[in-house]
Amino acid sequence: MTDLNIEAPDLTPTEGKLAQAYVETMDFVSRCAQALEDGDWDYLADKACQLRNAANALEAAADVAKAATPTPRTAAVLSAVTNRGSTYRAVEVLHPGPFRTAR
Repeated sequence: MTDLNIEAPDLTPTEGKLAQAYVETMDFVSRCAQALEDGDWDYLADKACQLRNAANALEAAADVAKAATPTPRTAAVLSAVTNRGSTYRAVEVLHPGPFRTAR
């Protein structure tokens, strides 16, 4: 998994891993969208493979989160996602809400 450096003192390790896995998935969704718009099928095939791997990592992080104590805080994870993933179009489109915090 790409090191997106989603670690903050206000996140539990589970929350950080969940946010990181989600942001990486959104990164590859965004790259696939751009490849489609550009008609770059080689790039799309490459990024679709990476998207599959990122989605598998997200599934693993979500499985850990399901059993975590304390339960991961939705607002904390969304805040990390929207702050760390703000350069990815998929994050901007899917999560434009009030979870952003000052940088």
